[in-house]
Amino acid sequence: MKTLKINCSGEKHTIKITPKGKLIFLNHTIKELKNEGILEEISGEKSPNNCYRFWKFWKNWDVENLLNEFYSHELIKIIDSIEKIKVKRYIKERAIER
Repeated sequence: MKTLKINCSGEKHTIKITPKGKLIFLNHTIKELKNEGILEEISGEKSPNNCYRFWKFWKNWDVENLLNEFYSHELIKIIDSIEKIKVKRYIKERAIER
């Protein structure tokens, strides 16, 4: 399991990422992150909660924004690893279809 630390609300928050790409937030619940999304949608303004923003970009696999806002060598390694898994899965699925 990989661990990232990001700045959120003036503190360092920890996000763990499983080998399959599941996020585990140690400083927020998923309900809190979803509520941030609702507030962002209602207000029309970008949420200041970086954990929410990471979660949003991750679940939409918005790699460009992930790297623009949370760039680190560790994040690049994690994204690369997950991309390799996705490619292998795609190749395996294509082989089964034939």
